[in-house]
Amino acid sequence: MWKLDSHEGRAWELYRVDQDRTELHDLAAEEPEKLEELKALYKNWWSQPDIVRTATPHDEGPGYVDPFIGPKTAADKGSKLPEHTTDDDD
Repeated sequence: MWKLDSHEGRAWELYRVDQDRTELHDLAAEEPEKLEELKALYKNWWSQPDIVRTATPHDEGPGYVDPFIGPKTAADKGSKLPEHTTDDDD
């Protein structure tokens, strides 16, 4: 089972979690075709309007950088990603 991962705008990482459950061995350089395949699937999934309205990346906080968009300026902050909301705000 493959896992594609990126945090805070860093380069994509690729793991075989069925063989490396602690994610110690990044296979991105060794498996460039698999990396590109999974990046394309992720980009397609993330670009769907219904997904964008209901989900946000877990690390989307101050300083978050979308790996496909790159750093944002204050002027375009939030133009592509939704505001974070929770149901437990009373």
